[in-house]
Amino acid sequence: MSNAIQSKINKKEKIIESLINNTDVLEMQFESYRLKVSAFGYNVSLNDYRLEAFVEIISTDSQKLDNDYRVKITLYNDKGNIVGSNGYSIYGSEFNGLQTCEYNFYEDGIALMVKKIRIFIVKEM
Repeated sequence: MSNAIQSKINKKEKIIESLINNTDVLEMQFESYRLKVSAFGYNVSLNDYRLEAFVEIISTDSQKLDNDYRVKITLYNDKGNIVGSNGYSIYGSEFNGLQTCEYNFYEDGIALMVKKIRIFIVKEM
Protein backbone atom coordinates (compact mmCIF):
# COMPACT_ATOMS: atom_id res chain seq x y z
CA MET A 1 0.00 0.00 0.00
CA SER A 2 1.37 3.39 -0.96
CA ASN A 3 2.07 6.10 1.62
CA ALA A 4 -0.55 8.37 -0.01
CA ILE A 5 -3.27 5.75 0.34
CA GLN A 6 -2.26 4.95 3.91
CA SER A 7 -2.30 8.66 4.74
CA LYS A 8 -5.87 8.96 3.39
CA ILE A 9 -6.98 5.92 5.39
CA ASN A 10 -5.45 7.37 8.56
CA LYS A 11 -7.20 10.72 7.98
CA LYS A 12 -10.52 8.95 7.40
CA GLU A 13 -10.11 6.91 10.59
CA LYS A 14 -9.36 10.07 12.61
CA ILE A 15 -12.45 11.84 11.26
CA ILE A 16 -14.66 8.83 12.04
CA GLU A 17 -13.18 8.48 15.53
CA SER A 18 -13.89 12.15 16.22
CA LEU A 19 -17.47 11.78 14.99
CA ILE A 20 -18.05 8.72 17.20
CA ASN A 21 -16.54 10.42 20.25
CA ASN A 22 -18.76 13.46 19.74
CA THR A 23 -22.05 11.62 19.26
CA ASP A 24 -24.76 12.01 21.87
CA VAL A 25 -27.51 9.36 21.87
CA LEU A 26 -30.62 10.50 23.77
CA GLU A 27 -31.09 7.08 25.34
CA MET A 28 -34.00 8.02 27.61
CA GLN A 29 -36.12 8.87 24.57
CA PHE A 30 -35.47 5.46 23.03
CA GLU A 31 -36.12 3.69 26.33
CA SER A 32 -39.51 5.38 26.67
CA TYR A 33 -40.54 3.58 23.44
CA ARG A 34 -38.97 0.24 24.47
CA LEU A 35 -36.13 0.72 21.99
CA LYS A 36 -32.37 1.01 22.25
CA VAL A 37 -29.53 2.15 20.00
CA SER A 38 -27.31 -0.93 19.95
CA ALA A 39 -24.68 0.51 17.60
CA PHE A 40 -23.88 3.49 15.40
CA GLY A 41 -21.12 4.31 12.97
CA TYR A 42 -19.98 6.54 10.15
CA ASN A 43 -18.37 6.40 6.75
CA VAL A 44 -16.60 9.36 5.16
CA SER A 45 -15.81 9.80 1.49
CA LEU A 46 -12.26 11.13 1.21
CA ASN A 47 -12.88 12.56 -2.25
CA ASP A 48 -15.47 15.11 -1.13
CA TYR A 49 -15.86 14.50 2.65
CA ARG A 50 -19.50 13.55 2.39
CA LEU A 51 -20.90 11.59 5.30
CA GLU A 52 -22.90 8.40 5.77
CA ALA A 53 -24.27 7.52 9.19
CA PHE A 54 -25.69 4.23 10.43
CA VAL A 55 -27.79 3.63 13.54
CA GLU A 56 -28.89 0.17 14.65
CA ILE A 57 -32.10 0.05 16.69
CA ILE A 58 -33.24 -2.95 18.72
CA SER A 59 -36.32 -3.66 20.78
CA THR A 60 -35.87 -3.99 24.53
CA ASP A 61 -38.77 -6.42 24.75
CA SER A 62 -40.47 -8.89 22.43
CA GLN A 63 -43.61 -6.88 21.76
CA LYS A 64 -44.40 -5.24 18.44
CA LEU A 65 -44.25 -1.47 18.30
CA ASP A 66 -47.58 0.28 18.81
CA ASN A 67 -46.66 3.29 16.68
CA ASP A 68 -44.44 4.50 13.89
CA TYR A 69 -41.28 6.37 14.85
CA ARG A 70 -38.67 8.55 13.22
CA VAL A 71 -35.04 8.13 14.27
CA LYS A 72 -33.34 11.46 13.69
CA ILE A 73 -29.74 12.51 13.46
CA THR A 74 -28.69 16.15 13.72
CA LEU A 75 -25.23 17.50 12.90
CA TYR A 76 -23.74 20.60 14.56
CA ASN A 77 -20.69 22.72 13.73
CA ASP A 78 -18.19 24.14 16.22
CA LYS A 79 -20.50 27.09 16.97
CA GLY A 80 -23.42 24.81 17.84
CA ASN A 81 -25.30 25.60 14.63
CA ILE A 82 -27.16 22.83 12.83
CA VAL A 83 -25.43 21.97 9.55
CA GLY A 84 -27.47 18.88 8.70
CA SER A 85 -30.41 16.81 9.82
CA ASN A 86 -32.05 13.66 8.53
CA GLY A 87 -34.61 11.13 9.68
CA TYR A 88 -35.41 7.46 9.12
CA SER A 89 -38.91 6.08 9.67
CA ILE A 90 -39.51 2.85 11.56
CA TYR A 91 -42.98 1.46 10.95
CA GLY A 92 -44.41 -0.39 13.94
CA SER A 93 -46.30 -2.86 11.76
CA GLU A 94 -43.07 -3.88 9.97
CA PHE A 95 -40.55 -3.74 12.82
CA ASN A 96 -39.26 -7.15 13.88
CA GLY A 97 -36.97 -6.15 16.72
CA LEU A 98 -33.97 -4.93 14.72
CA GLN A 99 -33.55 -2.11 12.21
CA THR A 100 -30.50 -0.43 10.74
CA CYS A 101 -31.14 3.18 9.76
CA GLU A 102 -28.95 4.74 7.08
CA TYR A 103 -28.47 8.47 6.58
CA ASN A 104 -26.65 10.28 3.78
CA PHE A 105 -25.36 13.83 3.94
CA TYR A 106 -24.33 14.88 0.42
CA GLU A 107 -22.90 18.32 1.08
CA ASP A 108 -19.23 18.45 0.12
CA GLY A 109 -17.03 18.89 3.18
CA ILE A 110 -19.76 18.19 5.74
CA ALA A 111 -17.70 15.55 7.55
CA LEU A 112 -15.06 18.21 8.26
CA MET A 113 -17.62 20.74 9.54
CA VAL A 114 -19.34 18.44 12.04
CA LYS A 115 -18.19 18.79 15.65
CA LYS A 116 -21.20 17.24 17.43
CA ILE A 117 -23.91 14.74 16.50
CA ARG A 118 -27.17 14.01 18.29
CA ILE A 119 -29.27 10.87 17.70
CA PHE A 120 -32.86 10.86 18.97
CA ILE A 121 -36.31 9.47 18.26
CA VAL A 122 -39.76 10.99 17.83
CA LYS A 123 -43.17 9.42 17.43
CA GLU A 124 -44.64 9.85 13.94
CA MET A 125 -47.95 11.65 13.89
